[in-house]
Amino acid sequence: LSKILNIDPLVSKDGTKSFFKTRPTGKETYDFSHPLEFTAGFYGWKDGFGSWGWTGGNCRLQFNNDSDNEKLLNISFKIGTSEKRNVSIFYENQKIKSINLDADQSKTINLSVKVKSGKNIFIFRTDTKAHLAGKDDRRRIAFSFSDMVFEVGR
Repeated sequence: LSKILNIDPLVSKDGTKSFFKTRPTGKETYDFSHPLEFTAGFYGWKDGFGSWGWTGGNCRLQFNNDSDNEKLLNISFKIGTSEKRNVSIFYENQKIKSINLDADQSKTINLSVKVKSGKNIFIFRTDTKAHLAGKDDRRRIAFSFSDMVFEVGR
């Protein structure tokens, strides 16, 4: 962001927050949103997009296709669990993938889907309820995503 705005941020005393003074210039606009993001049921990425994170059960992944045309979306990720479960992936109300996982197992999943212009929603549904993470972590966790990457084709 510093490189794009050509300014250094103001940093909080404890070093945990950064702020940028911005003002309209009338020159360029930037969209900092990510075209592929979880919009429900996901606790967030531990170290930035695609790294690793838990779901709290069923979750929703959204891809925004800013083109007026259909595009081929290729997504690759690892899905893992600490308890035996099935995770089904739905797109446009159609099941496109069913994944059976044993306890403490992860699998690499590759999806190729033609996505329409605009908002595209992928629903991940599991047949097993979330459980407490344990120790001092009071979240309810179901399955994890890691190593997520995507590519948009023609």
